[in-house]
Amino acid sequence: RTRAMETTRHIALLFITIDDLPHAAIWKKWIDSASSSRDGLTVSLLCHAKNPEKVTDPWLRSRLLMRKQRKSPDNEWKPFSFRPEWGSVEITRGMIELVTEALKIGNPAAEGDDETTPRYDRFLVTPPLEGDEDTSTPPPATRFIFVSETCLPIVPPATVKDALYGPSDGGDVKATSWINAQNAPNNGYARQLQWDKIPPVIPREAIWKADQWMLLTRTHAQNVACDLRNGLRDARPLWHYFRNVKASDEMYFPTALALLGALSVQKSSKIVGDGIEKRRVTYCDWSDGAKNPASFCNVRELKDVVAEAKKEKCLFARKFGERVGGKLELSVEEWARVVLGEDVK
Repeated sequence: RTRAMETTRHIALLFITIDDLPHAAIWKKWIDSASSSRDGLTVSLLCHAKNPEKVTDPWLRSRLLMRKQRKSPDNEWKPFSFRPEWGSVEITRGMIELVTEALKIGNPAAEGDDETTPRYDRFLVTPPLEGDEDTSTPPPATRFIFVSETCLPIVPPATVKDALYGPSDGGDVKATSWINAQNAPNNGYARQLQWDKIPPVIPREAIWKADQWMLLTRTHAQNVACDLRNGLRDARPLWHYFRNVKASDEMYFPTALALLGALSVQKSSKIVGDGIEKRRVTYCDWSDGAKNPASFCNVRELKDVVAEAKKEKCLFARKFGERVGGKLELSVEEWARVVLGEDVK
């Protein structure tokens, strides 16, 4: 493994959780698999937790978003949260912050000279590249993936690498964002509580909706993290216009890309912009027509999910472990046999 080969093969997993990550053991196993692969991924993990003070896992706690507490005696850095409620704009703000912080990984200038400032290499969860003299600075992340706390990986890391960057023995694939986007409301809820709640300062034709669990290239991540105030001729950040929008995390990111001209109606139904594919990265089952997607708890259901998700070439799936009257009955060993094809001793 060399830096020349893997400089661009670095994904940032951007987790949204309530507190601890319920399936941390499975994610750690997946990351260990990535670390041991000869041509695997470089992986970073960042987390915005609603209640960071309740995160007890040191592995996750060290990767929480942090801010300097200016009101504290020592101006110390501590985990912070926007304290989002379901559907509130604070979820969107947390997601923007995750992207902003992930973009700083691998940028020595972002570290600052203050020794008390948390380093951005703390987000790295795979080991430094072998043979690399400068192991203190990881390569910049080039794919940014929003991940739910109920989400699990359903393909090996090598499959993720091939899907995003191309196989090691072949040519690179074109860098694309995966955004399952639409530019018109699909029901009364979307029209009344989403489209109609966005003020007219944002042109109607620029309003888009997408699955919030999307995958962004570095270019598109920089787009959604940039300050759009000048373009709107307003002193407020763009997220202010989404305060009254229900589930604004479904609206903000595709709308921001549309305002910048990156997302637009295309002739092909599978392409929704320059370097943007209309596809899901994370599988979920809405077939029952319920308010929430179906939940999955055991190895039998995992096998069914993997089979269905592979039809769309999804890389992750949700929701696991959230069922009324039920709990997750899926062990790390069972998951590894299905997804990694191995027996864990």
